[in-house]
Amino acid sequence: MPNRAVNLDFIGGTLCPAMNKPLSEIEREIIDRTRQARAASGKSQAAVAQVLGVRQDTYKNYELDRCIPPEHVANFCIVTGCDAGWLMGMPGARAPANIKPVRRRAARSKAEPPGRREVG
Repeated sequence: MPNRAVNLDFIGGTLCPAMNKPLSEIEREIIDRTRQARAASGKSQAAVAQVLGVRQDTYKNYELDRCIPPEHVANFCIVTGCDAGWLMGMPGARAPANIKPVRRRAARSKAEPPGRREVG
């Protein structure tokens, strides 16, 4: 496997302005791909957390609401078999063949309880 250098500094935000996307959208995409890659690898969150040297609840946050830190990306890609470029959303990077799209739940408004809508 050729050794390809990937600039991972953009997790902190340096790539965001160049992509003309809000940081939160980029973060959500990375979080979704983290979840997809781990699930496709067949590994549990606990197994991946152990390889990364973090607690399982810390790793769980990487699939829920925090981007995986740059220092863990290489080991994450090794254990899951995904490409770092794809994980970080680099243009032209190909998704692994066994990756299935993530279904996101629609966000509900806290102001509007389920089943109650004002009709006007």
